[in-house]
Amino acid sequence: MIASFVFNQIASGLSDCHCWQPHWWRLLSTTIMKPFLHTQVKQIVLGSIWCLLLLSSGIRAAEITGTVSFSPRSPQTPVMISPYARNRYRPPRTTAPQLAGTSETIIVYLDDHPALEPSPDPTTEPVIDQRELTILPHVTPIVSGTTVTFLNSDMVYHNIFSLSKAKQFNLGRYPAGEKHSVTFDRPGVVEMFCDIHSEMNGVVLVLPNPYFTTVKADGSYRISNIPPGTYVVKVWREHSRETTTKVVTTTTPEEEIILNFQL
Repeated sequence: MIASFVFNQIASGLSDCHCWQPHWWRLLSTTIMKPFLHTQVKQIVLGSIWCLLLLSSGIRAAEITGTVSFSPRSPQTPVMISPYARNRYRPPRTTAPQLAGTSETIIVYLDDHPALEPSPDPTTEPVIDQRELTILPHVTPIVSGTTVTFLNSDMVYHNIFSLSKAKQFNLGRYPAGEKHSVTFDRPGVVEMFCDIHSEMNGVVLVLPNPYFTTVKADGSYRISNIPPGTYVVKVWREHSRETTTKVVTTTTPEEEIILNFQL
């Protein structure tokens, strides 16, 4: 009973985490075993296999960690404005952790690389809610190929759309409780607005691989289970048109690289 619980947690964590998993492992877990085993049974089996592999090899993949600090911006009109915006602006509400002194969400991620596969988790589907005339979460980072559900929790109609190069879509007007889905299959920044309520806006940040993380309120971040290689590490800041980049090389599986950013 206890072993089953442990294996279940390990397998669930592997499917949910933004970390490196060998191609053969993803193939085994998402394609070969999926049609034949119940979800809980599959998780126990996969967890057992993964534990044996870790115990036999002793391998712990590299990780990049550090802090992000910045000089706070003076109050100003945000960069992202709806094509239909009126002369008012309401700061976005967000459920994501933010650096002290800013309402921005900041993402650290590894740029596109042959060793990093764009592998979205097929068992989860992010939800972007429209609640109290606000798009929540305000920033949604995802892996290219991910399908996102848009839910209207307000008692009024909404019409979420985007004119961005990375993804153009228009959900049309839909009432309370209705859902629509959009698949984002190209990396880039997708700026969203509501055709009915011009003060509503949000961002889907479509990334090339699952090696990304949201910077915590204290400025710290960590990206784990990175295979050896040379990577470009980028910091995306919501209200900036420029992305801060650094190049880093991991040479050993157990290496920990400290990389700090000053924005």
